[in-house]
Amino acid sequence: MQNPKINYGDEVEDMKNVTTLLVIFFTSILLIGCGKDEEETSVFTGEIAFVSWVNNDGDHIFIMNADGSKQKDLFKYEHYYNYGFILHLSWSPDGNGLAYEELDQSLYGGWRYLEVGIINKYGDMRGFYSDSGDVSFGDWSPDGKYFLIQSGNSIYKHSLKDNSSILWFHGYSPRWCPDGQKIAFTYGQDGNYDIYVLDVNDPANQVCLTTISNNDWGPRWSPDGRKIAFSSDRDGNDEIYVLDVNDPANQFNLSQNSGNDCYGNGPVWSPDGSRILFTSTRDGNSEIYVVNADGSNQTNLSNNSAHDRYPTWSPDGNKIAFESDRTGEVRIFVMDSDGSNQTDISRCRGEMPAWKP
Repeated sequence: MQNPKINYGDEVEDMKNVTTLLVIFFTSILLIGCGKDEEETSVFTGEIAFVSWVNNDGDHIFIMNADGSKQKDLFKYEHYYNYGFILHLSWSPDGNGLAYEELDQSLYGGWRYLEVGIINKYGDMRGFYSDSGDVSFGDWSPDGKYFLIQSGNSIYKHSLKDNSSILWFHGYSPRWCPDGQKIAFTYGQDGNYDIYVLDVNDPANQVCLTTISNNDWGPRWSPDGRKIAFSSDRDGNDEIYVLDVNDPANQFNLSQNSGNDCYGNGPVWSPDGSRILFTSTRDGNSEIYVVNADGSNQTNLSNNSAHDRYPTWSPDGNKIAFESDRTGEVRIFVMDSDGSNQTDISRCRGEMPAWKP
């Protein structure tokens, strides 16, 4: 079985261009703004984690205040083979753990997701998972005690307490419901992929929520656990849909455009559940859009000729961090939730921002 189109970021598509990216990385000599530790105070107060390539030293995970101050080099990735990257940062619900994925180029060519690691707020390793196949991070449990790992089409439940894993069920892109009682995931049967939900106390109790003869993938729960946003190609292009968990037949096209509206990290609910961010290429480049949860009032927030992607909400929903290459290299920007006051806060190469809860 082949993996579906999973919203783990556009690296899935960008692997074709990874050689070009490596050249860019190694020739970015001016990336000297990152990499300087600053004093420990306020390291985790209103902060954003991000990935930066440090001169000839590989990928590092940094944290900084939301205004770009107090940049701290938290963790260095030691790649196993020729080259490697850190991908897909994800904070634990309590903000005390940060998950990352490692992508390595093997000795025999090609690329594979090698492992998932969890570090604490000091950069110390808290949890680790690796196997002989591709592995990727799924999601945190709401209580932060477990995280889900995807290896092939197998989903593992990993305990931080004893760093142990059990095979839980089969599927892709799992997401824990905020109430902790259900998990949404993608699963493929009969040649197409659908959105399923299972009961965490009885993983065999699985319900298919989408039955269209096209592909639906990448579920994202609303904060109240009543709705799921997901990606779908049922209209001939990739768009964002929303369904009601208690009435799955109640599904509607949220993005309503002929372009690709599932670029980057997929739909991102605002903390209060009233709005959804997504990245679209409808304008010929990747732009960050926001739309009300009922599909009204779509707005291009980034509105720039560069490539803008990977949006993440601040905990209060008033600001949005994202990555942009508008300066000539990819950096971390922050803007108000209406798209105003767009500011380069990393002032050095920065990718995949993750705003601490």
